[in-house]
Amino acid sequence: MRKTCFLLALSLASFPVVASAAFGLASSSGVAYVDNTGGAITDFDEGALEDTENVPFLVFEGAEVATFDVDHDGSAGTFTEFSQLAPTTLDVDNYASYLLHFDPLGQPVDHVNATGFVEFNDQTRIVGVVLLPGADTGPESTTDSLGATDAIYGPGYTYYDTYTYRGLELGNSSSPDGFSIASDGRTFSFDLNAMGAGIDEVRLILQAVPEMSSIVTWSMIAGLGLVVTRARSKKRRETAEA
Repeated sequence: MRKTCFLLALSLASFPVVASAAFGLASSSGVAYVDNTGGAITDFDEGALEDTENVPFLVFEGAEVATFDVDHDGSAGTFTEFSQLAPTTLDVDNYASYLLHFDPLGQPVDHVNATGFVEFNDQTRIVGVVLLPGADTGPESTTDSLGATDAIYGPGYTYYDTYTYRGLELGNSSSPDGFSIASDGRTFSFDLNAMGAGIDEVRLILQAVPEMSSIVTWSMIAGLGLVVTRARSKKRRETAEA
């Protein structure tokens, strides 16, 4: 029995998103934003979460203190092949997660393309991209990093798709996906293709960076301390010479 679809009658794809409540999100294009920190959406299986205008959902999943593997370390570039990725393990820290979920309406016989971007503010940077499994060949066939991070960011009652093509198909000639990260580490652009029962998902892992005002303040304090120390040292020398 097919599950009831969650549909948006009015897509948010045409409007820039400014969401101060969501961690670091500044603006976006080509996505429908959903805050799921309360766990309202519990089913991400194929057919359960679709948009009437065939745009991906950008789902804010909240933040957790954890350590885990990511398929790419957030470094800048354009990525269309698995060999271009730089996998790493994130140290224990507080990380926020956004799940980009693309499931074309119904089961289209032709590929449906979705492009857009997500931009985060200057107090936030992308430190990880999770996108495996993506296809039935290559390194993704034995790696399920999406499944591993589901356990961190999804409530225990949340159901995620287990289809082989759940992630991104980088380098797949019949259904190519790709993404890029800007040099400032704050903007993620995507080019997704899905058809039939397939979906595309990618999880963006974010971390806060020190605000520039805080850096400047501490630099000023450090500088003031240096000046005071030098002044005291000078006074001691003058007293000793007298």
